[in-house]
Parts: sequence; structure tokens; C-alpha cells
Amino acid sequence: MFQVKLIIFFLIVSVAGGGYVQKLRADNATLKINTTKLQGAVEQNEATIKKQTENFERVRDTLADVRDNRDDLQSDKDVLIKKLSEHDFGQLAEARPTLVVKIVNKERGNAKDVWRLLLVHHLLKKNLPLQRSQKQI
Repeated sequence: MFQVKLIIFFLIVSVAGGGYVQKLRADNATLKINTTKLQGAVEQNEATIKKQTENFERVRDTLADVRDNRDDLQSDKDVLIKKLSEHDFGQLAEARPTLVVKIVNKERGNAKDVWRLLLVHHLLKKNLPLQRSQKQI
């Protein structure tokens, strides 16, 4: 009787062990499929990160170029403001009116330039920004 119980016990253990091995094999297959999918997702994410890094580098280079251009334009603007501030057209007009008249007549041939000169002189004295109007004076 003890031998029968022992045989039944080994049969139950072997059936249970076989079922457990089958479950492990199924889990292993599922894990292999999941690993493959995960590797594909990792590769896709790496490609996306690489593309975003390249885009970031391009944006950074473009921004650096824009900043350089802005700095160049600012320095040109500063030079022009310095040159214009050195010339006092109002004082020149008072000291040598014929010279101003010759300059104005030579440049445009009418009195509109005098108004422009006076306006520029006035704006520079008050440190107001020079703006080009839509309609020329």
C-alpha cells in the first residue's frame, strides 16, 4: 500500500512538474516576444532622440547666427548714432546757412530736406528714435 501511495505521489508530482514546465515555457515565449517588442521600441526611441538632438543643434546654430547678426547690426547702429551725434545740423545751419542750402539743393532740389534735417536734429537732441514714416516729408 505504501508503494502505491508512493507511485501516486510521484505521478502527481510529475504531472504537476510537467504542467509547471509548460507554464514556464509559455512564460518564456511571452518574454521573448515582449523582449523583441521592447528592443524595437528602444531603437525607435533612440532614433527619435537622435533626430531631436540634431534638430536642437540646428536650432542652436541658427540662434547663434541670429545673435551674431543682431550684434553686428547693433554695432553698426551704434557707429551711425555716434556719427550722427557728432554733426550738429542746427548749429551748422546757423553758422553757414549757404552751405546747408547748397547741400539741400544739391541733394534733392527742394526744401523738404531742410525739414528732414531739422527733424533729425530735433530727434537727436531729445534722444528720440529715428523712425521712417510711410509718407516721406
